[in-house]
Amino acid sequence: MSSVLPAFPDVEVVLVGGLTQPGRRVMTMTDEGETFETDAVVIERIGGTDDGITDRPDVEISCYSRSRAAAQALTEAVRQEILAMGGTKVGGVLIDKAQGIDSPKPIIDPVRNVRRIVTRYRLAFRRPRSQ
Repeated sequence: MSSVLPAFPDVEVVLVGGLTQPGRRVMTMTDEGETFETDAVVIERIGGTDDGITDRPDVEISCYSRSRAAAQALTEAVRQEILAMGGTKVGGVLIDKAQGIDSPKPIIDPVRNVRRIVTRYRLAFRRPRSQ
């Protein structure tokens, strides 16, 4: 007899909830040519692995702001928030580990006329025991 195990939590949904703050837009995708009147954080799962017990998603976080200094400040704030998630519950999901896997990389986004800094992280969490 086979049983279907509960799905792993959606890391993008978990991080949207964990990173949303007043004055900061947090989303999983943007529309082409979208402009940002406030700072924005875009979360995208880009890979990872699981062993059937623990999911280890790799995520790319893009921080957008109107100036270089503001984009850097947003990136550092988000970095500290993500790294502090290890060993805590975020949106009801216990995150076992959170670590950076790539240093922040600035990218000029001429389409949106904003500064963008991209950083990659790896998280680790287990699937729920029951649905």
